[in-house]
Amino acid sequence: MKKSFALRVDAEVYEAIEKWAADEFRSTNGQIEWILSDALKRAKRAPRKTSAVIKIRRIKMERRRIIGIVLLALAGAACLMSVVW
Repeated sequence: MKKSFALRVDAEVYEAIEKWAADEFRSTNGQIEWILSDALKRAKRAPRKTSAVIKIRRIKMERRRIIGIVLLALAGAACLMSVVW
């Protein structure tokens, strides 16, 4: 959930952020969010992901792994079939 708040910024700084945002096809607000998020990550102060998000990612990774194993098995079976025929 996003929280709204007022932010006072020097006019020149705001213009620089506006230009940077336009260069990266973001809104000014989106650019400020990205800058803050990046600064938190670099300072190793970014909020941790919730356990639900982590669980969903693990499930997706496990599905991809299983699909990969099945595809390898099918490819191996196809190779064997071509050798047998």
